[in-house]
Amino acid sequence: MHRGVPEYGVSVNPTKTLVNFKLAVDQREVPRLSPGELFPYCGTLIDCDNLNISRARDKDGGKVVFDSLTVEYSRTPG
Repeated sequence: MHRGVPEYGVSVNPTKTLVNFKLAVDQREVPRLSPGELFPYCGTLIDCDNLNISRARDKDGGKVVFDSLTVEYSRTPG
């Protein structure tokens, strides 16, 4: 995914990548969650040990998930 899919206009921002396992892309370590840390995803927090999902309340500042998604309309639609 980090290489992108140009025909669909898909790309990944490596500075926003976070994983719950050891991973390197192009010899660079990808940031990894600490043990017990919850995985943030689209306004939710996922517990990787038991897959419990909760709402991320502390960082949203009253924003809704709709406001946090960026859609690039100038590229070719998939």
